[in-house]
Amino acid sequence: MKREENESDLERLRFADGILHRTAIGEPAKDGELFAYSINILLLELQTYLGELSARALNDPLAAESLWMFAGVVCRDLWEVCERKPDVIRHFAPKRMFFPINWPLLKGERKQIFEKIESLGIGTNSIYRLARGKQFDPNTPVNKQVLSYVQLILGRQCEIQQELARQHALASLNGNLTLPPVEIYVRDKSTCIRDPWLKQVMSLARLSRASADEWAKTIWQKILQTHDGKPETNPELRVIGKYRERHSEKYGHQYKATHRTAETEIRDGLRERIFKAVRALAG
Repeated sequence: MKREENESDLERLRFADGILHRTAIGEPAKDGELFAYSINILLLELQTYLGELSARALNDPLAAESLWMFAGVVCRDLWEVCERKPDVIRHFAPKRMFFPINWPLLKGERKQIFEKIESLGIGTNSIYRLARGKQFDPNTPVNKQVLSYVQLILGRQCEIQQELARQHALASLNGNLTLPPVEIYVRDKSTCIRDPWLKQVMSLARLSRASADEWAKTIWQKILQTHDGKPETNPELRVIGKYRERHSEKYGHQYKATHRTAETEIRDGLRERIFKAVRALAG
């Protein structure tokens, strides 16, 4: 039933679209077509189709090939934007590691592409450091944990934002003229989420030095929830905090640490390493 409702909603979103004709990238849609829709709604439509295509690609070679071809088309279009209007992407390019390279990367094209990467500053301020920076090793146990939770948070943020944007679009198509812009609608609705952890997730600003500790607190809360308040009982997490097991003995708080004290110290060590790793990831 849910699937049928979603399909019905999508049909309503596509109502009156017509067919979008363009002969070159950047050509605006004609009146009565997609030009009236916000970027958020267009992305919602695109992600819905891609989600379906990706799911089919797991078992259908034709769908997998189509997904591959789509990636090539997107790369081609992004490269054209980089060439024709570099200032459009220059402001956010340093925060992204992805780059629109048109495959195959021929030897004669490398110089041009590398010059474009440098001129746009792509990846220079990304939360995932460039290899040559050597500031964040994704292969260490604690960094692996942090990266997995960062991806979890980003995924939940995206899912909730998409669902709220979808609700906004449907309300707008139903004639609700009092709706605020979708960005404000999503922000306000996010504050009404009942789940305390998800509400905390939606309040997070982009990961940066200024917001690193808030991200670390959110990750730590999820770790505690997942492991019933005792993450030190998990073998993978225990290894990360074990360095602090004899902390009370080392600093003279106890002659010999009890089992309970040692477990608490391991948990504190894990928390300390998590916070330190998040700060390193944020740069």
